[in-house]
Amino acid sequence: MGASLLPSPPFLVALLFAMSCLCFFPEIRLQNVTRLYHTKSAITVNGKFPRPRIVAREGDRLLIKDTSILGAESHPLHLHGYNFFIVGQGFGNNDPNKDPANFNLVDPVERNTVAVPSGGWLAIRFCADNPGLQNVTRLCHTKSAITVNGKFPGPRIVAREGDRLLIKVVNHVQHNITIHWHGIRQLRSGWYDGPAYIAQCPIQTGQTYVYNFTIVGQRGTLWWHAHISWLRATLYGPIIILPQRKASYPFPKPYKEVPIIFGEWWNAELEAVINQSLQTGGGPNVSDAYTINGLPGPLYNCSTNDTFKLKVKPGKTYLLRLINAALNDDLFFSIANHTLITVDADAIYVKPFKSNIILITPGQTSNVLLKTKNRSPNATFLMAARPYSTGLGTFDNSTSAGILEYEQPANSSSSTKIKNLPLLKPTLPSINDTSFAANFSKTFCSLANAQFPAIVPQRVQKRFFFTIGLGSSPCPKNKTCQGPSNVTKFAAFVNNISFTLPTTALLQAHFFGQSKRVYTTDFPKTPLFPFNYTGTPPNNTLVSNGTKVVVLPFNTSVELVIQDTSILGAESHPLHLHGYNFFIVGQGFGNYDPNKDPANFNLVDPVERNTVAVPSGGWVAIRFLADNPGVWFMHCHYDVHLSWGLGMALVVMDGKLPNQKLPPPPSDLPQLHEIRIFTCIFIFFSKKKFISTFIFFMQIRLQNVTRLCHTKSAITVNGKFPGPRIFAREGDRLLIEVVNHVQHNITIHWLVEMLVTFFKCLGTFQENHQKKD
Repeated sequence: MGASLLPSPPFLVALLFAMSCLCFFPEIRLQNVTRLYHTKSAITVNGKFPRPRIVAREGDRLLIKDTSILGAESHPLHLHGYNFFIVGQGFGNNDPNKDPANFNLVDPVERNTVAVPSGGWLAIRFCADNPGLQNVTRLCHTKSAITVNGKFPGPRIVAREGDRLLIKVVNHVQHNITIHWHGIRQLRSGWYDGPAYIAQCPIQTGQTYVYNFTIVGQRGTLWWHAHISWLRATLYGPIIILPQRKASYPFPKPYKEVPIIFGEWWNAELEAVINQSLQTGGGPNVSDAYTINGLPGPLYNCSTNDTFKLKVKPGKTYLLRLINAALNDDLFFSIANHTLITVDADAIYVKPFKSNIILITPGQTSNVLLKTKNRSPNATFLMAARPYSTGLGTFDNSTSAGILEYEQPANSSSSTKIKNLPLLKPTLPSINDTSFAANFSKTFCSLANAQFPAIVPQRVQKRFFFTIGLGSSPCPKNKTCQGPSNVTKFAAFVNNISFTLPTTALLQAHFFGQSKRVYTTDFPKTPLFPFNYTGTPPNNTLVSNGTKVVVLPFNTSVELVIQDTSILGAESHPLHLHGYNFFIVGQGFGNYDPNKDPANFNLVDPVERNTVAVPSGGWVAIRFLADNPGVWFMHCHYDVHLSWGLGMALVVMDGKLPNQKLPPPPSDLPQLHEIRIFTCIFIFFSKKKFISTFIFFMQIRLQNVTRLCHTKSAITVNGKFPGPRIFAREGDRLLIEVVNHVQHNITIHWLVEMLVTFFKCLGTFQENHQKKD
């Protein structure tokens, strides 16, 4: 993924970091190495076994120098997963002051293997544009975190409304990865939406996937994040969508725009946290801190220097792009002695309104205007974020803070003066101030004018009533759990069904007609067993499990009422719907009354969002038009509740016209498990996608080979030495089945740039399985 760039259509997230030089001198020498109580003299690189790692950042230049320690020699160096440009080479020692002046940066050859000259050097350049592990220190604790391009939070993506984005993601960590572009409509591009096992199988270690989508009818702030397990704790970043060229904001142009991303930090490894929770059936350990732009702030121990500081000028207007990337908590946010004006929610303009305090749920974004004071005040101001929580479980009851500093007059010694200024703190609501939460959410309204209309479905074709909340599931036999009781585990549900994540992506199963044993279409439209949802809970708290979906014909107008329940305690839930915006036409406390409450629905200027907070002990009603074919996940954006099953999926069928149908999947779509066979064969015979597909069979077997009057048993492919050639054109798709009939473990490396040709290894048959050559 790339850095922050101003786009020009078509927008390609590219890599334009300043170059730095990374010098690596591989000294080949003998070194005593002891293993299994045995010492031997081993050939090493720089005296290390295993070989030293070469760590490069995006845009680095890599200098490789031959040595003459045991005699100068040419070395063919191959780099897996990349092509690189050979920008310079020579004999003798590289001179970093003179040689770069002769580098060829115009038309250098691009290769994946290069010969280091005997007694010489060469310089290569490439972009290390891959997610990877990075040591990150917070709260005086350092851990290895999964990052994009070594940044935490990840790099911002800047685009304009109408731009097309191509984002290449290469996975170099040991975890499976997917990236979700939160809030992007993904019109007819559901293959690139990102939730694991819903839209795609994960990007496995060493795999590459290019996300390819267009931003349609959206401008404002959205964000991207990992969408598998809890990896989004460190894998997230902003998406800034500017208006189309020559278009303007419907509010005064700000002097400067500043992304502010709220997050959570755990000192522990997140995979261990959630795995322990799922195994014991109890709640996970809460975070150790909240963060603002990745920094905890001065209210935490050991974090004075890890504080986000916003430096402003007097008399200016700043646009703050707020994103709640926290895993499990709504957050109050305020800046001491300053008023904020909300102008945008989830990349949709709203009627501006003033507030000293903002409430934002996980998944939501909001643009607010900050008007600074006309003169530099004799104070600095704390920006504070603290949780809003209504559940019965434990939560991180701490406060993250940043500092707002005014630029000091030129005639003052600013650094000394700022340190001596008083630090003013804001007043935030109480932790469980549900009244404030309800009143704040009701202040949002769409602009609903001629330029930005609110196209609210006035006629409803399908109505649904979903109950959500926490329940329980039985503890495994002969095991004690830490859930609601010692014989049950925590679970979460929609209409008493706890969502079971499939092992095959739902979208692929739907598109290729392979839904059998993947999902069923009998998700209930209403609760199967009605009860007093916000009153005395039922005695039976057990949920059922399944992968069930709702099927919607194309262009169906939908009304969905989502009702919180108090089975294990009433709680606010941030519900996010992938692939759609929806209008929040009504909300209230208590049980929804279908006979009375619709009379108060706002069908004129309701706010349009992609994530809504279902009130604690209350309900919310949304409407949308099912005009985007595909499979779309709807789930709670508390990751703990999602892990427990609070989610479901909508299958929206194709329309009749060509522009109302979901296109076939891209050739590089990550594949897992048995459906990949059906997928490959279907594409091979289908006329839906004009792509040449070739199937090859490679039998790894022993073959007697005679050279120099000497015969030996050699490992070959299809009995040939050298092996058979593979013919293909650029753009062809190759399916290569490798069957191993020898006693050695085997892998095959394809010496081509990963995006030019797409390969699949379909797996291994049993040893006695034979194929004709």
